[in-house]
Amino acid sequence: MAIVLCCTTESQEKWVAEFRRQAPDLDFRVWPEAGDLAEITHAVVSAPQLGALAQLPKLQVIHSLWAGIDHITRDPDLPADTPILRMIDP
Repeated sequence: MAIVLCCTTESQEKWVAEFRRQAPDLDFRVWPEAGDLAEITHAVVSAPQLGALAQLPKLQVIHSLWAGIDHITRDPDLPADTPILRMIDP
């Protein structure tokens, strides 16, 4: 299992630092230098590049860093059967 962060916002470096601090043993990668894309099963995203998620052949879950998911579903190449998770603010 490998997780990739696909983030085109200014908060990318903060997310990278926090993932690496909280889970140093996790196979965590950052798009677009994500290595072998066939190893990635989970994507954590905020405004991912169009077509990026379609390049992940073993993608099992997409997790939005935002409450909404329109930044994900606007992609015409979005893998149709991949579940999308989103954050909910209490």
